[in-house]
Amino acid sequence: MSLGRLSFVLLALLLAIGVPTKALGAGGFRSPTPTPTPTATATPRPSATPTPTPALTPTPTATPTPVPTTTPTPSPGSGPAVMVSPQPGSTFPGSAVTFQWTAGGATAYALTLGSSSKGLDIYSSGAVQTTAVTASNIPTDGRTVYATLYSQLKNIWVSNSYTYTASNGSGTPTPTPTATPSATPTPTATATSTPAPTPTPTSTATPTTTPTATPSSTPTPTPGGSPSSADAARFLTQTTFGPTSSLISQVQQTGFANFLNSQFSTFPTPTSPRVDAAIAALPTGTDPSYPLFQEAWWYTVVTAPDQLRQRVAFALSEIMVISANGSGMYQHPEAMATYWDLLARDAFGNFRQLLEEITLNPGMGDYLDMVHNDKPNPKRNTEPNENYAREIMQLFTIGLYKLNQDGSQQLDGNNQPIPTYDQDVVEGYAHVFTGWYWYQTGTPTWSYAPAEYRHPMMAFPDHHDTGAKLILNGVTLPANQTQDQDLKAGLDAIFNHPNVGPFVGRRLIQRLVTSNPSPGYISRVAAAFANNGQGVRGDMKAVLQAIFLDPEARTLTGSNGYGHEREPLVRLANLYRAFSASASSGNFVVNNSNFNFSEAPLYAPSVFNFFSPFWSQTGPIENAGLVAPEFQITTDTTVITSANKMRSSVYQQPNPNNPDAIVLDLSAQTQLASNPTALVDSLNVLLMSGQMSSNMRSIVINAVNQIPAANTLERAQTAVHLIVTSPEFVIEK
Repeated sequence: MSLGRLSFVLLALLLAIGVPTKALGAGGFRSPTPTPTPTATATPRPSATPTPTPALTPTPTATPTPVPTTTPTPSPGSGPAVMVSPQPGSTFPGSAVTFQWTAGGATAYALTLGSSSKGLDIYSSGAVQTTAVTASNIPTDGRTVYATLYSQLKNIWVSNSYTYTASNGSGTPTPTPTATPSATPTPTATATSTPAPTPTPTSTATPTTTPTATPSSTPTPTPGGSPSSADAARFLTQTTFGPTSSLISQVQQTGFANFLNSQFSTFPTPTSPRVDAAIAALPTGTDPSYPLFQEAWWYTVVTAPDQLRQRVAFALSEIMVISANGSGMYQHPEAMATYWDLLARDAFGNFRQLLEEITLNPGMGDYLDMVHNDKPNPKRNTEPNENYAREIMQLFTIGLYKLNQDGSQQLDGNNQPIPTYDQDVVEGYAHVFTGWYWYQTGTPTWSYAPAEYRHPMMAFPDHHDTGAKLILNGVTLPANQTQDQDLKAGLDAIFNHPNVGPFVGRRLIQRLVTSNPSPGYISRVAAAFANNGQGVRGDMKAVLQAIFLDPEARTLTGSNGYGHEREPLVRLANLYRAFSASASSGNFVVNNSNFNFSEAPLYAPSVFNFFSPFWSQTGPIENAGLVAPEFQITTDTTVITSANKMRSSVYQQPNPNNPDAIVLDLSAQTQLASNPTALVDSLNVLLMSGQMSSNMRSIVINAVNQIPAANTLERAQTAVHLIVTSPEFVIEK
């Protein structure tokens, strides 16, 4: 069988059996995070989706023809609001401007103006229910002004961005007249920092009592005794970057809990030494860059013994996001390595310690503008930057609305969700986070110091605001506290907020086990966060034990909503680990992962990660009220490019001209190749935790039988290729 023709049949199989192919830009928008565009060209779509035959008989398949993907213009009565006046791209008439927009389908709005695409330094309206606001004190120096119009749709904030030119001269402030443009321009949706909604001043209502949540039905107890090989493989799929035959045997011998305990005691494997060595080995005049970290990351997650630690670090990196994508840190791989090593080091510690260490990490400080965040300067009319203050609450710890311990939203007397904080609290925390700058030796200076990413940021008390500060839960920090006192009190208030357990617990469950955990599952994990059994809050070991040993994680359920899509990076790591992949050079160079997968380690397109935890695929998934976060980067393009990457990885052979070629060790599989049934059954356990359907099993066995028995390597490669590009492998349960 021609491998090229077989590959096309596989791609058709992926598209035909049910992998979603509706790209976000084609109308599937459900969250503030846009789907990263894999290429600048049109999204390829197969001209036809052939129906695969059970025996996978090769048939010629037309090469997919690129078809331009268009972004529909928002309907005036649905979707996010669209700016009407002033006309986007126009020049402001003066220092005060009235902005008006269509109502769309939103229930609330907010407008921010900044001097940069992420800036809020000129104006922020807070949440409003009107379709117009007047902004005053806009600079009149001719600068470019970036406007972001937020719309609240089904409790999710969505944004459209516009640019204007400030008036060049004082002018006479006059409101912009209402004008309906002949054609409403299609705005570009961006994932800038979402504003904190300001509670509408309605009659005071008592929040709903936090329930003691239980699952809709009593969960099946976690199986006792020695796990089967399939159960062990499934457990390792959740707790590591992929099962290996030796680890499957270890889990069978020791059990689930003992495996976790052994991993808790395994020393962290840092990426920084490998990155530093690579930087030192660069030729004179060559600048370091992100690929040096990427190589160290792949080497570590595939080969390191502290697999649970690395897997949890990956989950945390998609919650507490920093990125080299589009930032100056692309030229600083040591920044990425330092942050990754922090996440791995603190993966089994206390969440409060993790919170403080990411706050003072210079990579985070650079990414979310806390580094060099100065106290207010009335002479310069400057205020502290709010970026980190907003995201540490909204995205890292508590979210926008108060939660019950089962993850459901608390509602007020008007049946509306209750915001966790407002703009005043954001401003309070912005002042808490003032006065931190790059680490320096000798006599430190507040300005013009070189970026230093290996040490926590340094305190500069003279640049810390010592005034009183409003923080969470109506608490006001007193004036004249030290910088460390403000930081401790501010982080303690966040850490002790009752939302943290269910918020972080749900995010970790989604990344590690299933996209749609039951309320009972979330509640049990939140309880472990609140108290590890010894009165300690935030013990990550207890949280992880609760996640992985919960009956909902350890037993297969018949629910159609259970499980999640394996992230593309995890799929490839699963393949490499299952077959002890290596390169003759000793390097682990994986190129073009962002192109092939729309994701790469610490390379998200924004602080909102590669995908939103609330994203739902249009169609049956959305209709069932379920979310499918990873499907946001599963598009027509990535279905094809990811399958091609998996195929090339399976068939890669040693190449004397390319010592960095990563090659699988299929020696054990070639020994089974004379018996296709035994070969496929062994791969079913190793790669799919024994969950392969009988129909798929027959297809793969028949395909292997078509390869001459003497071609043992090709038989093994064919079986592995068919499995790791199948929808049943992609959907992990």
